[in-house]
Amino acid sequence: MTIRHLKIFIAVAEYGSMNTAARELYLSQPTISQAVREMEEYYGTRLFDRLSRKLHITPAGQELLDSEPPAELMLRFLFSKNGPHHLPLSQCGCPDRDGPAQVGIIQGKM
Repeated sequence: MTIRHLKIFIAVAEYGSMNTAARELYLSQPTISQAVREMEEYYGTRLFDRLSRKLHITPAGQELLDSEPPAELMLRFLFSKNGPHHLPLSQCGCPDRDGPAQVGIIQGKM
């Protein structure tokens, strides 16, 4: 799972439609569908119920969405052991390995 998956999940949950999420994220609808399927496989549960042309978030999907604000959810993944950027500070070229890390987020349209 990647930050891209999380962005797609949040957009699908917000819009309730893979087509609308695809349009808003400038992606194809099959790309959105595949990312949602991959997330459901990753978590081992359905995140959305598909009823006719409308998606309804499942309790498991709502729990994931409500667990933390979207930016914090993405950061948690980014810095988790499963995240793509999990490196010891000694391998990051950080001059102050024992000091606090500073992380910034710029909120914008996904």
